[in-house]
Amino acid sequence: MATRSSTTSPRPASVIAWPLTLEAELPERDVAHIEGLLPILARHMADAGGVRAVTVEALAPGRLLRVEVTLEAWDLVEAVSRAIALLRSCARRAGLGRPIVLGVLSTGTPGP
Repeated sequence: MATRSSTTSPRPASVIAWPLTLEAELPERDVAHIEGLLPILARHMADAGGVRAVTVEALAPGRLLRVEVTLEAWDLVEAVSRAIALLRSCARRAGLGRPIVLGVLSTGTPGP
């Protein structure tokens, strides 16, 4: 019989609020169309569980987005994973298609 072992990292006593900045590229669309859908994207993201704050802005030339989001997660890896999944699902729901995430930065001090 094979022996199996695993290790798990201890989880913090509570979730932490992680401030992140994501930059993403949207599929080709009319720039004016994108601008009108950004408030919908922000609203969808803000309505998700565990999201404490979100701002969305278009960067030049219009297909690039910067999303600043603070969300609850156990650790930074989970926070980044959740933020990417949230951006992708909410962008599709908002009619923006599936964004390509170009980068994610931890932009502040995580807190309770």
